Amino acid sequence: MNASYDHLLVPHLLDSRLKLHLLLHYWMHPALSLSAAAVSERLRENPWAVADALNELADAGLLARRASDDGVAFQLGVQHEHRLALHLLVETFNDPLLRDLIYTGVHNAHCGRQYISCPVGVGWGAAGLPIC
Repeated sequence: MNASYDHLLVPHLLDSRLKLHLLLHYWMHPALSLSAAAVSERLRENPWAVADALNELADAGLLARRASDDGVAFQLGVQHEHRLALHLLVETFNDPLLRDLIYTGVHNAHCGRQYISCPVGVGWGAAGLPIC
């Protein structure tokens, strides 16, 4: 994988295919500013999953929230430190042979998410893994 975008493929950043799909969609349509419900309808995805994914992307600084008539709208608002990495990620994603590396990184980030999302004060198992 390319080390220049590896820091995007981590738990709570780009850790699901849906988040990757949403971010690529906003990247291809930079003027797009839609509510979670509108994005869900446009992409034919689960509305609750889309809302959660958009909020997590906004919290991470990859999308921006703004007030709209429908409530909250999301638009591309990549923080400066992520802009070059996201550009390289998109370029790599456009290569069908390298796209699998990105999907593997997203899958690994998703698997790693379970070890980070445990609440504070969890116990630890015999293997040194958190018990949630």
